[in-house]
Amino acid sequence: MTSSSITGLLQNVSGTLVLVGAGKMGGAMLAGWVRLGFARTQIVVLEPRPSVEIAALAKTGVRLNPPVKEIRDVAFVVIAIKPQEAEAIAPALKPLIGQNTLVVSVMAGKTVGFLENALGAGAAIVRSMPNTPAAIGRGITVAVPNPKVTPEQRTVVRQYVHKHPLASVSLLGVELNVGSALPDTVELQQVPDVQYRYAIVDNHTVLVDPRTRRIVEVIQ
Repeated sequence: MTSSSITGLLQNVSGTLVLVGAGKMGGAMLAGWVRLGFARTQIVVLEPRPSVEIAALAKTGVRLNPPVKEIRDVAFVVIAIKPQEAEAIAPALKPLIGQNTLVVSVMAGKTVGFLENALGAGAAIVRSMPNTPAAIGRGITVAVPNPKVTPEQRTVVRQYVHKHPLASVSLLGVELNVGSALPDTVELQQVPDVQYRYAIVDNHTVLVDPRTRRIVEVIQ
């Protein structure tokens, strides 16, 4: 994925991105988001020991350590704390999690199950394991989502799509991953008795949250 396509995705994100932990990896991700065009006023950093660089960003629009109860409209919570801190910190993040919030964890050794117990079973969670070159924007990442879409919903959508075929839409620069936002040019179709909508993108059926236009699952 090119830098220009990533920039386009970041600029389409609405809501607040909360970074929990801004050490080596968290700080590197934050620097990358800022460099690639994510609006600084949409970023909140929760870090008790901010570096000089993080403190400097706070003077340019990034919000540093506001009270959790004052953080609104959270689109993403990125957890980049040390695993030994997770037992104490993760449960305190629960007030940030709304129906449309996606949680991304880069913690080593803490499973999706641990995060579901700490944040609530309804939280949409992706456990991601970037490697060291991510700090310079040249890394690879393995990401595993939790099952937010039920098997019954998948079956209903597959059957409905089969009975109501649509032409596939081709999108350049958009990866079909959980959490990716579809542009407004893609028309979302309703499915009876399913809270999500769907679209056919690059010959794949994707379920989309209609309020955020973010992909919740790629089902085929």
